[in-house]
Amino acid sequence: LNGFYARMREKFVAPGVAVEWFVISFEEDKMPWKKFRSEVIGSTNPMDAVDGSLRAKVRDEWQALGLKEETNYQDNGVHASAGPLEALRERMIWLGEDPQADPFG
Repeated sequence: LNGFYARMREKFVAPGVAVEWFVISFEEDKMPWKKFRSEVIGSTNPMDAVDGSLRAKVRDEWQALGLKEETNYQDNGVHASAGPLEALRERMIWLGEDPQADPFG
């Protein structure tokens, strides 16, 4: 149960809002999830995101990207699943994916 889900979901499905999504893959033995999340995606708090990470880029270039305000802990510009099973769950919720058609299903 996530008490913040309904409010968070409203932001993504509101009229006029666009959400870009990507499904990526990588070899976990070469790029563990923890490293992917910290170095590629960046800290949940954009102020703590390492330079070169996606969240750091969004933090630094928010105006050029056409965002209405700076990123913050809740609205940090990028979401990445915590792991492969959460990714499956999120694809099922947001994209209506069939778990039986997924390698992790």
